[in-house]
Amino acid sequence: MPDLHLVTTDRFERDEVMAAEIDPLVAACAAAGIDARPVVWHDPSVDWGAAPLTVVRTPWDYPRYVDAFLDWADAVAARAALHNPAPVLRWNSHKAYLLDLEGAGVAVVPCTIVGPSRTFAFPSADRVVVKPAVGSGARGAELGALDDDAFVARIRERAVTEDLVISAYVESVETEGETSTIWIGGEPSHALRKVPAPGDFRVHQQYGGRAEAVAPDACRSVLDAVAARFVLDGPLLYARVDTVLIGDVPHVMELELIEPAFYLPEVPAAAARFATACERVLESP
Repeated sequence: MPDLHLVTTDRFERDEVMAAEIDPLVAACAAAGIDARPVVWHDPSVDWGAAPLTVVRTPWDYPRYVDAFLDWADAVAARAALHNPAPVLRWNSHKAYLLDLEGAGVAVVPCTIVGPSRTFAFPSADRVVVKPAVGSGARGAELGALDDDAFVARIRERAVTEDLVISAYVESVETEGETSTIWIGGEPSHALRKVPAPGDFRVHQQYGGRAEAVAPDACRSVLDAVAARFVLDGPLLYARVDTVLIGDVPHVMELELIEPAFYLPEVPAAAARFATACERVLESP
C-alpha cells in the first residue's frame, strides 16, 4: 500500500503538470523512503483509505467543480489524514477569505466581494482588477477603470450570476512585481518574484510573465491568522502567500492553501523539503 496520495487531475494539461509539480515530489519522497503515488481526485476507482496520508497538490480544475471537490475532501478526510485539512480547503476555495484575513488584522489589498446575494460596491480606487471569487490562474480576470461606463456595466452584469472579488489595482505590480512565498511544513521555504509582460497586469507565465527566485518574505502573520481561525494538529503542510507592495508594506493579494504551484523547476531543492514535511506528518501520532 502507498504511504502517500498526491492529488492531481487529468483534466488540466496533465503531462506538463506532472513533469513540473508532481514527478519531482514523487522522486524526493522515494529518496526519503516514502511511497508517494499520484492519484486523480475525481477517479472513482481510488481507494482513499489505502494510504494514511492524502496531500492535495494540483487539482487545478477544482474551480469548475467546486462543490464536488469540497464534498470529495470531506469524504477523504473521514478515511485518511488530509492536507491541507478539509475545513481549510473549503474556507480558501472562495476569495471572501480575504475579508476574514483583513478582519484579523492582516494587510490585504483593498477589495470587495460582490455577487447575486451580496451588496454591490467597488473598493476605493481609480482602477480595479476583477476576478471570479472561485477561480485560479487569472482566468476570467479583467483590469478596468471605474470611470469607464462600459467596464462598470459589464462587471455589474457579471455580478448578477457569479461572485466576484474586486481589488484595487496596485501599480507596483508593473515595476516591483508580485512575490509568492511558499511555506512547507510551517516554515518559509522559497519565494519567487513574478513580473507581468509589458502592458499586461497578469504575472502568470502563460500570459508572458517572468519569474525569478528571491529571498522569502516571512508573511508569518498571515499563517498565524489561519491558525487562529482553525483548530489544527500542527502547522499547515503547505501554503503560498502572494503579496504586492503598497508603499513599502507587503499586502496580501491571495493566499493559496488548496493547489498552489510550488515552482519546482525554478527551486528544485524544495521537493526534498516537502518530502521531509510529509515524513513528519506520517510519523506523528
